Amino acid sequence: MRLLKSGACAAFLVLAACPPPTPTGDAYIAPLNGQSAISPEMDLVVHTWSVELPPEYPLPTLMRVVDLETGGLVAGDISKRGNTLRFTPTGGWRPNRRFAWTVNPIEDIPHGPETLVEGNLVGTAVFDTSDTLNILGATSSSPSEICLIMSRPLLNEDGGDVRVTVNDVELDNDTTTFLLTTDAEYNTGFETDPVDAGVHVFCITEIPQERDGEAITVTAGSVVRVWWGEGGPWRQEVQTISVADKLGELRRLGNADDEEQDDTEPDPDPVPADTGGTDPVDTGTSEPEPADTSTGTDPDTGSTDPDTATETDPDTADSGAPE
Repeated sequence: MRLLKSGACAAFLVLAACPPPTPTGDAYIAPLNGQSAISPEMDLVVHTWSVELPPEYPLPTLMRVVDLETGGLVAGDISKRGNTLRFTPTGGWRPNRRFAWTVNPIEDIPHGPETLVEGNLVGTAVFDTSDTLNILGATSSSPSEICLIMSRPLLNEDGGDVRVTVNDVELDNDTTTFLLTTDAEYNTGFETDPVDAGVHVFCITEIPQERDGEAITVTAGSVVRVWWGEGGPWRQEVQTISVADKLGELRRLGNADDEEQDDTEPDPDPVPADTGGTDPVDTGTSEPEPADTSTGTDPDTGSTDPDTATETDPDTADSGAPE
């Protein structure tokens, strides 16, 4: 795992007058980028190696959240508990919505605490409060296996026939094996909130090398399409990394023990400008075709820069969706 900032001050927020603490453990965000079925009571979480501020010192505006339906900023409070910073929305999350949230770099204040934001935590992610089902990534650690990161736990209502193609060759369900696990089985070094339902990982194993004379090649860049009951097809390109590494990528996971580091400064403007109807936020999700999702973007949301959006009153905003 690469860290985009290194040096003597490895802490997230440190006092200039105090020696920086030694980083330990993991730094990550929750929910995962692209996660759906988010509970109305779930906080947005940024966990880092160290958060040290003077008593009663105001917390920086580290997180900004935009309702992608209204384009307005979501009102809420930022709180600190140990090395964890949380954003709690006023009145909870509105149902059946997609939100974008940004972890911002922080400008230093003259004579105030020195602030450093680890590069892996900076940027924009999305989440949904609806039960929409997407695929966040496809990984493979061997030519006979593909694992799909779902955007939420699978439900009984998701039942139905499963069809999977690899480079347009359909897999035979009678000769392959399906395994279903949760992301919690891959989490090490940290715990998620009880209201965070996480996601499911759906693995297809014992994939043969050919079917009816057509080669089945599972390698980096192989195109996987999935139909699930009445849903799909979802399209993803295979990454030859482990499930744990892909989940870490979606959590922006950074570990203090990682040796490979980069002194590159984080992008000071993590949310690109509106491109006229195409969401430039890279969610990593794959939504059902025929929409082109090869870039991992959602063509239906549009985009709003959290730094320029106006704050929306959750009690008066028109939801546009059932309450």
